[in-house]
Amino acid sequence: MNNRLPVLLGLISFSILLLAGCSGDTEEGSDVDSVSAGEAQLPDEITMSAYDVGSLGYTQVSAISDAIMSEYGTQIHMIPNDSGLARLEPLKEDTADFGGRLGDETYFAFEGTEEFAFPEWGPQDIRIMAPIMTHYGLLVLDDSEFESISDLEDARVPHVIGNPSVNVKNEALLAAAGLTMDDVEVVEVTSYGDQPEMIAQGEIDVAGMLTSAASVTEADELHGMRWLDHSILENDESLAALNDIYPFGVPDETDIGGALTEGEPEEFLGYTSYAPAAYSNIEADFVYNWLVALDETFDDYNEATADMYVWEVDEMQPEPLGVPIHEGGVRFFEEKGMWNEEYEEKNNQLIERQEQLQEAWDVVSEEAEEQGLTDDEFSEYWLERKEELVDDVE
Repeated sequence: MNNRLPVLLGLISFSILLLAGCSGDTEEGSDVDSVSAGEAQLPDEITMSAYDVGSLGYTQVSAISDAIMSEYGTQIHMIPNDSGLARLEPLKEDTADFGGRLGDETYFAFEGTEEFAFPEWGPQDIRIMAPIMTHYGLLVLDDSEFESISDLEDARVPHVIGNPSVNVKNEALLAAAGLTMDDVEVVEVTSYGDQPEMIAQGEIDVAGMLTSAASVTEADELHGMRWLDHSILENDESLAALNDIYPFGVPDETDIGGALTEGEPEEFLGYTSYAPAAYSNIEADFVYNWLVALDETFDDYNEATADMYVWEVDEMQPEPLGVPIHEGGVRFFEEKGMWNEEYEEKNNQLIERQEQLQEAWDVVSEEAEEQGLTDDEFSEYWLERKEELVDDVE
């Protein structure tokens, strides 16, 4: 036994060295070691930002990470955060390669609005890697007097404190029906997930929710819930009014989620900003190969949640809306036959808009310094000047 111990220890050490892979680097121009099992070529290590532990976004990205680690041997590290700004910061500081599934903070950061309208942020040169379709709508009790969005005049509509992603969608849906926030009674609430229960308690009349939210299913089982009629989004004029406020929005059907019946899909606000995203300087080959890996391992993670089907490539919607598609994503969708000249033109327009935003930010920053503006004054001044200095994308 004593004679065998050094040999055994040597074999264990050698095995550890074989399994330990060198740390990968996805910075542009880097020469990374990669491992592969199929067509994808991935670095040995990847770090991604993600939604907080316990969220749907975290659950989905965890399942994807497990499948890719198992297939390719790549070590994937996740940085979970519960706010949009905190999810973007690791990308900005180069401590994460990309966001595994970010939300509307991608759009706010691209434009330099909401929490990104302050001197330490401003417009960010960010790109969506693969637009994933998500469904959002307005929910009421079964016995509610409200049937469609157009009926909501004077209704008690929530404003979720600290959640601009929800609030902007509610404002956009009202706009599609020719209403504004001034036409409803705005009720400030502190929790997105508590909205269905607040309806049941008579505190609000309607809730803006993801169809996949667990609290919708729970409230439906307890109280009986239904979704308002969103078919108005099929009207071109209504959709244009919505897109003036929220450019990602498109009408899209689903039958998966709370207060829905399988086989009887309903129309919702579909949007594609709840998706993986990266800064433009992340190497195109990395983005391309990540998407290849997503595609190749889909069968390994597709049952992790009920709506995991949105990650199937055929379900993705690569039309550039609000934020450009990353160069690596364009290459991937071109190979899949899902890219066209219209998308290319829209993508180039959005890239040009980012350049204008950066130029406008420099102008405003210089003007603000000359005027001695505070951070809060700067934010308001920037948003005013932005409208004057930056052309709208047609």
